[in-house]
Amino acid sequence: MKVASKRRSKLDLYFEILQSINEGNNKVTYIMKEVNIAWTPLKDILYSLQQHNIIEVVDAVQFKDKRTSVHYNLTTKGLNVYKYLRNTKNNINEILSMLS
Repeated sequence: MKVASKRRSKLDLYFEILQSINEGNNKVTYIMKEVNIAWTPLKDILYSLQQHNIIEVVDAVQFKDKRTSVHYNLTTKGLNVYKYLRNTKNNINEILSMLS
């Protein structure tokens, strides 16, 4: 019997992408693998995060990386957003565990 996989919310996807970048996965392929997301939705999310100044695009030449053209880093605002989401998620999980 196959168990249906739980779909992730948009908020979960954004959080997992920010978490992945915060952990040092700053290349698209690393983020895709870590978060288990296809290129098209990841591209849209990265664009949205960039437009809101949550992540920044850094030229990979700066890192002497010839395998990719860009790296993604959290901005100060992005780090604050990530920490807020992480704390909120932890608080919700704590409350849910107390209720069960």
